[in-house]
Amino acid sequence: MIRLNNINVQLSKFALKNIDLHVEKGEFYSLLGPTGSGKSMLLETIAGLKNVKSGNVIIDKIDKTKEKPENRNISIVYQDFALFPNMTVEENIKYGLRFKENDPKYEENYYNLIKIFNIEHITDRYPKNLSGGEKQRTSLARGLVVEPKILLLDEPFSALDNHTKKQIMQQMKEIHKQFDITILMVTHNFSEVYYLADKVAIIDDGEIIQVNEIEKVFNQPENKFVAQFTGMENIFERKDIELGLPEELSGDPYIYAGIRPENIHLGNEICDLVFEGTIIDVYNNGTHLEVTVEYNNMKFIIFTINQLMNTRLKNGEAIQFGFNKKDVCYIK
Repeated sequence: MIRLNNINVQLSKFALKNIDLHVEKGEFYSLLGPTGSGKSMLLETIAGLKNVKSGNVIIDKIDKTKEKPENRNISIVYQDFALFPNMTVEENIKYGLRFKENDPKYEENYYNLIKIFNIEHITDRYPKNLSGGEKQRTSLARGLVVEPKILLLDEPFSALDNHTKKQIMQQMKEIHKQFDITILMVTHNFSEVYYLADKVAIIDDGEIIQVNEIEKVFNQPENKFVAQFTGMENIFERKDIELGLPEELSGDPYIYAGIRPENIHLGNEICDLVFEGTIIDVYNNGTHLEVTVEYNNMKFIIFTINQLMNTRLKNGEAIQFGFNKKDVCYIK
């Protein structure tokens, strides 16, 4: 459905460099990267809002590199909603239909979408009288009512509270299934990717660093940047700790060993590798504890939700911790 071939885009001092990306029809694909990495710029390149210096944008097997945005059958939804302040919710949603032929299916789409997004009762309101969630639902309905082949989402949940975000994410799952649409979502939030996406590409400084299924990117990062960005808090040089490197991975390229904090166990659980260290910090973030343990001049960050153990964790105390060899990630 979307194929980017060696795309290069220059904007002032920033550039997208040699981007190759392939999104299958009907896929929910996520572009994950830090702020300023080029995520939004890449979306706008696909939508035709940024000029391509070199390379090709292929949509549904047709080269659309020089095609105007309105001829690409792509909708884009921004994090700031981009609603017209002088139009009602209904007028905002139906705005794109003025460029479509008069077909009853679009009116049917409109009523279907306001029902799915539960905004039937606010269609006569103006944006200034809407909550953040209502604005986002209106923006999403506007993007979908025209039946685009591709829906581009630019940080669609970043301005929402957690409860509203969860509701709209559930609605997006329903939309994706019902409309059989190809979706490319930009985000820096891991939970959004895990919940919604089929596949993920990691981008940094205008370059695609790694592309794969979500579990493989998170559990088998190709380099230290991807490992750190995807939450692998514990990364050590192999020479500093013996982690039982498999013989087939014993070559020099694998210079780091990483372990996710949720895969380290505190106390007397049976593990392949067991150590004894000293607790130097205990932080309660509301859903779990983040425990920092020092061992052999190295600091291990450990996530735990063991309520019985939580009452016993104190700074300065010795504690046993461990993990299994299968959970160790070797990084080039």
